Amino acid sequence: MKALITAVLLAVPALGQDFSQLPDWARRQAEAAAAEPAPADADAWVLLQRMELAYVGNGEVRSHTLRLVKVLTDRGLSEATYGLSGLAGKASKVKKLKGWNLRPDGEVTRLNGDFIVTIQNESDKVTFTALPRAVKGSYLAFESEEALRNPMGPVWRQGLLEAHPVRLWELALAKREGWFTNLVNVTVRLESRNFLPWIPESLLEPGQSLKATKLPPVPLDEVACPGDVLPWVGVSFLDPGLKGPPSAATWDSFATWEWQQFSSRLAPSKGIDVAGQKPLEGLQAIHRWMCRDLTYKQVYLAPERGWIPEPGPEVFRKRYGDCKDLASLFMGEARTLGLACFPVLARMSDGRASPDSPVGLSFDHVIAAIRLEASLGLAAELDTPKGRFLLVDPTDRFSPLGQLHTGHLGRQVLICTDQGGIWVTIPASAILIPELKATLDGTVDRSGAVTASLHLQEIGDAMGLRSKALLTGPASLVDFLRERHFDVSPTGKLEVTSQGDPLDLDRPFEVVVKLHHPKGFVLAGGEGTLVDWGLPGIPVVLQKAGKPRHFPVELEYYARTEFHATWHLPWPVQPVLEAKTADTPFRRFTWKAEAFEDGGTPALRLDLKQERKPARFGFEARTQAVEEWKKDRAAMQSLVEDGLAFKVGSGR
Repeated sequence: MKALITAVLLAVPALGQDFSQLPDWARRQAEAAAAEPAPADADAWVLLQRMELAYVGNGEVRSHTLRLVKVLTDRGLSEATYGLSGLAGKASKVKKLKGWNLRPDGEVTRLNGDFIVTIQNESDKVTFTALPRAVKGSYLAFESEEALRNPMGPVWRQGLLEAHPVRLWELALAKREGWFTNLVNVTVRLESRNFLPWIPESLLEPGQSLKATKLPPVPLDEVACPGDVLPWVGVSFLDPGLKGPPSAATWDSFATWEWQQFSSRLAPSKGIDVAGQKPLEGLQAIHRWMCRDLTYKQVYLAPERGWIPEPGPEVFRKRYGDCKDLASLFMGEARTLGLACFPVLARMSDGRASPDSPVGLSFDHVIAAIRLEASLGLAAELDTPKGRFLLVDPTDRFSPLGQLHTGHLGRQVLICTDQGGIWVTIPASAILIPELKATLDGTVDRSGAVTASLHLQEIGDAMGLRSKALLTGPASLVDFLRERHFDVSPTGKLEVTSQGDPLDLDRPFEVVVKLHHPKGFVLAGGEGTLVDWGLPGIPVVLQKAGKPRHFPVELEYYARTEFHATWHLPWPVQPVLEAKTADTPFRRFTWKAEAFEDGGTPALRLDLKQERKPARFGFEARTQAVEEWKKDRAAMQSLVEDGLAFKVGSGR
């Protein structure tokens, strides 16, 4: 009987809530959901998220959105805020925005135009509003219409999962009469990705609609999550009469369009003199000048030019640019050496691009390719069916010419030529592996105070020393070392006594530091512990204990470190952890600690070599990944907690 009463109560809307006060589309969904139990542990329940897209011609897409949310807890009140994101300027425009808040007491409050705010910078724009007087139990309905113009053409992409569970998610497409206009020559392409294992129940009508039910919320409190594994849909309206944006029909047509945008803008700046130099010498001179004199500035989605690069001379004049602008300048200068140059499209975040990716919005980075008739002996030269190419990332100021930073490791990139695209995979041999070597010479006195000189040598930007020294100067470098890497008490001292040139890429970047800690060696009975200078940190917990893993596991970090320390002490000590080795999917390290005498003075020698390794575990290997992570964390915890612990001898 109790179960029957509960079921009846769940089927009846809250007292006083009259769903007829909502618009018809929201009323129908609220009534249907009233007979269903709300998802457990949810703060809000998205009863409907429906998008209707129509192509109106001339590159413009209209988006009509219907959204209905039931607030379940006070934490779900954030759903009273509604936002629409787009590109700045005239690229996107909100045509209509309505809202209704049906409260548990039956009152309905409407969206007030005074609370609609639009904020934009040079590339992005967001319009947001909030329904007044929302409370737990409110039904929140929003209806909006936008006019969208993407610099890459009439294409659209949307993720499905949110912070809250979604009961019903719908997408409907139209291009013919009954919506806006009759566009019989336009082809509509609807693509969906990554639905499994997230969304087992969905219905796709190719080129027409998509419907998915019972969407889970995005899992929280999980780290080491790869990009582009959550479900999303993409829509392309292929309009053969549209001029300007690239064609999304094939990768070859897309690559040819990209090549055309660059080839017409690759004029030399005449400010970098490489006349008479051989190709390798000239490329090195161009690369050195750009590293020292140019600044990367992210403006790549400015709606006025989309993915259109600035001409090289303009970038030279400004002394800054985004990835495509710096690539444009580099290629324009390289052409003065008689070299053929091509833009290269890459994806550096939120997933990986590949030949089976949807044509269009699959890239977020541009680098350069130089076609070589003969090898220059550089690591980042790749053989392809259409010739040998040297890849260069002009935004990377800390890798020498001929090597790429670790973010490119294993990624597929698209070389764009006048004959189409060339897909290549960047091998490990092309990558500069960041390295850090730290050598410490320290002394402990009888009060436990420690004083040390530390010599740091960095290849690439392994520890962030080069970038910090270059961008903010010596004073900030001290703060950076103190906050991130070397724990020094407020009464202690950390001083950078010398540093090298962060842009001299032919040799390691060197920093010499003096350290003093008044309580750097803590004595407790017959045991002592050194301050943990030089040791890596303990990895974070992969996820909350007792919770199942939802995401695959991926770490892309790749670096090598060495730590060598010699300590002189007033008493003999014996290391608690004399030796340790570990080899996990995420790292490999060897540790050795030994006590010895140096001219009759007790001393310690500590040595650590570590290699961080990139690792990827798919959905099917999530349980294995969690177990391997636990082993890796336990190994590091043992090293950090026991590596600097010692038994103090009787000579104290």
